[in-house]
Formats: sequence, structure tokens, C-alpha cells
Amino acid sequence: MTNSLPPSEGNSLAEMALRESEARYRTLFESSPVGLGVADERGALLAFNEAMMRPGGYTREEVERIGNVAALYAFSEDRDRALALARKQGFLRQHEVRFKRKDGSHYLTRLSLEPIMLDGRRGWQAMVEDITELKRLEAQALKVQKIESVARLAGGVAHDFNNMLTAILGYADQLDRRSPGSAPAEVDAIRKTALRASALVRQLLGFARKQTAQPRVVDVNAAIEGMRETLSRELGAGVTQKTILATGLARVRIDPGQLEDILMNLATNARDAMPNGGTLEIRTANVMLDGDSKTGTKSERSSPHVRVEVADTGSGMSPEALEHAFEPFFTTKEQGKGTGLGLATCHGIVMQNGGQIGVESKTGAGSVFWILLPSSTEVARPTANLPPSESVQSSSGVTVLLVEDEPSVRNVVSIALRRDGYEVLEAGDGKAALEVLERSAREVQILVSDVVMPAMGGRELAGRLWQTQPELPVLFVSGYPKDELGPDVLNRDHVRFLQKPFNPSELLQAVNELLFARRSS
Repeated sequence: MTNSLPPSEGNSLAEMALRESEARYRTLFESSPVGLGVADERGALLAFNEAMMRPGGYTREEVERIGNVAALYAFSEDRDRALALARKQGFLRQHEVRFKRKDGSHYLTRLSLEPIMLDGRRGWQAMVEDITELKRLEAQALKVQKIESVARLAGGVAHDFNNMLTAILGYADQLDRRSPGSAPAEVDAIRKTALRASALVRQLLGFARKQTAQPRVVDVNAAIEGMRETLSRELGAGVTQKTILATGLARVRIDPGQLEDILMNLATNARDAMPNGGTLEIRTANVMLDGDSKTGTKSERSSPHVRVEVADTGSGMSPEALEHAFEPFFTTKEQGKGTGLGLATCHGIVMQNGGQIGVESKTGAGSVFWILLPSSTEVARPTANLPPSESVQSSSGVTVLLVEDEPSVRNVVSIALRRDGYEVLEAGDGKAALEVLERSAREVQILVSDVVMPAMGGRELAGRLWQTQPELPVLFVSGYPKDELGPDVLNRDHVRFLQKPFNPSELLQAVNELLFARRSS
């Protein structure tokens, strides 16, 4: 005897199972985070889920009224290429196409198609993934990577330029001293050109976030007021300068020279945007910064910042210019009118100091550049008064160990030291310096050394010498930032750092200050 169900009851169970299966499919279809849709061969939409409508901002009723998927494509050629490829392959996998939003703008998607049969008719099942944000993040990451690559290159190039400029300034000084008061005008032109090149190198280092900095607690309002006359000369008679400075503005920790560089670069940028004159307004405010917000909203994670705005009434910036504003070597100025490093330098300096920078602008409506710097609770300390070079009674009998791997720099520094009465022992790197000391009977009173050299660098050399002369004064000179030395060296007594390029007078001043400090201790 066999067990069986009556036909009507069997059909009923099969129908129930079918309904349950359809309900599960419908739930999966509707709740999928990825856009899903079904269309016939002619493109008539037969089904679609919420995720397919969401990126375009449509309601279900609006999509139903549109009716055909062809109307959702931003460009008909995208649809034609996708369908041609799908028909050729028999399927389509993650093909990038642009769809149209309700407001007419476009968004980028990855489209996959699978052929299906619908009541005997051929159709397509589509999976649509909005990748607009993904592409934006990829482009942002690529831009950061590109900037970092250029920054590394800029840092290396800046070091080599600093060496060459140190030599040029030194030789120009020698020519000037040979004919005091009557040196050819060309000598002064050489010096001025080298100084302009030095300013460009500082911009490169600022952009690369490798600029030698001496941060201290700064009153931003006072810094702005102190630059009023300088900015007025830079802006010219056609531009009116205004300031709106917040009362009780918090202090920030930054190198005052870096803050001046930021303000000068932004003011120069504003001036160039106002060839027929206009108004430059500098504003300051205390804000509470929450996360990456630039407006300042208070929460448990809020931190106090100082906001500085530099606004102009100039020509404004196009969307393309806004996108590339802080990229190195990007400029909208005529050839020869700009290096494309001003805003990149500002960006590098602000990032180096833990801040943020941005711009708001529209073509024809002026620009507002904003900076956010963390507030400081430190108390401002007065700048120490260093003794002038005349404080050292005599350099006679003082032996300097000069270690520099660039021959031209070593030559001009040696000439300057000998001319000032010092006795000089020279070497091309740290290892050679130790060999020179072994052969010499003289006691060294001060070490002047480059930092990065072959065989043995300045840091290691100084450590070796301090083993037998713990109080030996050391003047480090380098085209790289002083961070290469580390705080354990820089915080020692009788250690100074001089950034290349420098002129002979600056070198002698630094050497004399170190010797004066040693004799005073």
C-alpha cells in the first residue's frame, strides 16, 4: 500500500512552497544593498529594488513612469557599448557606465548583466553598484600619493640647491670683500639672485613639510598687525586691506616665519586675483573643531583651534582650479608670473603644524582661504638675546674642525673662518675627520659639520668626539631640516643648527655665539 496525497492537496502544498520561495526571493531582491533590476530585451523595466533607485534620487513611482532603462543612462553611448559587449560575451561583468540622477547630474556605476528568459522572452537581470564615492576616494589617494612623491623629490632637490647656493653666496661675499665699497654691480646681482633662489628653495621645503622650523607660542593677531605695512607694500595701492581680529584670540604654536610665509603667499595670491583692485580682508576667530569639520561644532571630541581667513573680492576660481589649488606647480597665472608653489607651500606648512587648510570660491565671486591651527595652552616665552659676534674677544688660537662633503661649500666656509682668524682642519666626511684628528697635534675647540655625508655623518662624528670632549661645541649645517638630528642631539648644550643656504656672516655669527656660550658657562 502506497502513501499518497489527493491531487488537490498535493497541488496546494506545491503552490504554498512556490509562494514561500517567491517571497524569500522578493525579500532578498528588495533588501539587497546593491541595485538590482530586470528588463526585457527592449529595455522595459519589469522589476527593480530600492537600492537601484536611491543613487539617482528617484521614487518608485517616478521610475515606473520613466518605464525604460534607456532613460536612466546619462549617455546613450554608454548603454550601446554595454549592451554590445553583453550580447557578444553573453554576459557583462562590472562594466563602468554613467547613470543620470533626477537633478540631471551624473554618477558612476559598475554594471553587470546576466541573460534571463521571461515568459519565453529574452531579457536581462542587472546588478548596479554606485562607485562615485569609491572613485572620489581613489582619486584623492592618487593625488596624495602624487604629492608625496613630488615632495620627496622636492626635498632632495632642495638639499642640492642649498649646497650650491651656499657656495654662490660665499664666493659673492669674497668678491665683495676684495673691493669693499666698489665691487661691481654684478656681484650684488649675483647675491640677490641667489637669495631669490633661496626663497624658492624654502617654498620647496615648505611644500615637502621639511622646512627647518623653530615653533613657539605665537599671538596670531599680533603677527597680522605686525605684517600690515609689509602686506600693504605687497598688495599695492589698488587693494584695500581690512582686518577683523577676534578679541581674546587663543595662541598657537608655530614658527613665526612660517606663519608670515602663509599670510604673504595668500595675500600675494589674492592680489593677483584682483588686477583692477579690490579688498583683502583677514579675519580671525576661536573655534571648536569636531573631527574634520572646518566650521567648528562642539562635542566630547572637540578641540580648540584658531581659524584664520584671508578673503578677497577678486575673480574667484573655477571648479577645476579649486580641485587642484594646493597641488605643486599648478597655476592659472601666465607663464613666468608664478611658480605654482605658493599654495602648495601653505598646505605643507599647515600640515606640518597639525592644522588644516581649504578654500571656498566661485568664478567671479572672490575667494576665501581658511586655515585652522590647534590652540596652544603654553605661555609665550621671550626670545633670548644672543650676543653679537663682537662679544668674542678673539678667534686667535681657536681651531675649528670643518667637515663637509661638498667641496665648494667646504672651500667657502674654510675661507670665511680663516679670514676671521680661526685655524681650520678640513675633512670630507666623519671618517676622514677622525683620521685628520689622529694626525694632528692640535686640540679642536669647535666642530662645524654637515649632517648627511658618506662613510660617517655629522651626528655619529659628534658622538665620537663627545666621548672625549663632552662639552665640545658643535655647529651642524645642512640643506636638510634639523629634524634629521633628533631631539637628543639638538637639546644638548652647546649645539646649534644652521640651515643652508647661509652667507659667511651668518656662519661666523653662529660660531661666535657657540664659543661665547661655552666661555660663559
